[in-house]
Amino acid sequence: MTRLFIVPLFVFTLCAQAHAACLTTNHRYSSGVLAASSTTVVHGPFSVQSGKGCRGIIEVGISQSGKGAKPQVYLEERIGSQWKEKAKVQGASTRIAVHDGVYRVVYRNISVNLASYSGYTKITR
Repeated sequence: MTRLFIVPLFVFTLCAQAHAACLTTNHRYSSGVLAASSTTVVHGPFSVQSGKGCRGIIEVGISQSGKGAKPQVYLEERIGSQWKEKAKVQGASTRIAVHDGVYRVVYRNISVNLASYSGYTKITR
């Protein structure tokens, strides 16, 4: 009976330790203003190198205060000397699994009016 209890507890402990080795960082942006029809890099470039047993996961989000079109959020990966789009969302959040590499978060205002925003980037590696 004791063995039936100890084995699952041991496995659970190993899984918890493996997950605890992952590092998550949060970056918040608030009270920014995007000019009409403009683009700005809000975070990065930054490197993702996954630890043992961890997946690289990047979550990005944006919220808007005021009227007009919601700004777009792009997660871009550097391939050679070029930036390639990995994910895109407008006025919301998205989460994507990534491999080791260099990334950045870009906000784009597609409106002809100013857009004020706040947002975040959450990186697990």
